[in-house]
Amino acid sequence: MKHRTALIKPIAIAITALSLATPLAATADTKSGARATSGIEAQLQEAWLLGKLETALLMNQHLNSFAIDSDVAGNTAILTGTVESGIDRDLAGEVALSINGIDKVVNKLKIVPVEEQSDAKQAPRPTLGQRVNDVTITAAVKTRLVANPHIDGLGVNVDTDSAVVTLSGAVRSSEEKQLAELIARNTADVIHVNNELQLVN
Repeated sequence: MKHRTALIKPIAIAITALSLATPLAATADTKSGARATSGIEAQLQEAWLLGKLETALLMNQHLNSFAIDSDVAGNTAILTGTVESGIDRDLAGEVALSINGIDKVVNKLKIVPVEEQSDAKQAPRPTLGQRVNDVTITAAVKTRLVANPHIDGLGVNVDTDSAVVTLSGAVRSSEEKQLAELIARNTADVIHVNNELQLVN
């Protein structure tokens, strides 16, 4: 039990950091400032919900959260990736819907039986410790991106696999792309960053 608690603690810290970051944007005086504040609060709320969702998927013993990609848009959870059965697909959807603050689930999970997964034998599932560390890193990177006023945190997707962070999505300039990479690279426990961010006008 002590070992399990020690593993969960970093996630709790990351999620707490997300919740504590919300008041940072509460000092706008003008109408434009109020809109900016509202946008930052919305992004922080989504990042906080995403942390809760990924933690819930991770801790479910019947699901391989490593194969499930999750995202949150407003109060909607979006699930992509693969599961081994229809039951697992429905289970993941219900887990997402059980999160307080998530009102709708877009379940795009594909069913791929384990015997049809060509790399099932070559790629063993990560340990619980590895998965906890990856979720913690994802939450920490997302928190730092959302808190930075020069980056559209909602436009950047963060995925972590064995402490390797992949950034994808859209940014508005090459400077923003480089800044996002440096923020991820300088986050604790990250060993490498794959920057797949695309420039959009």
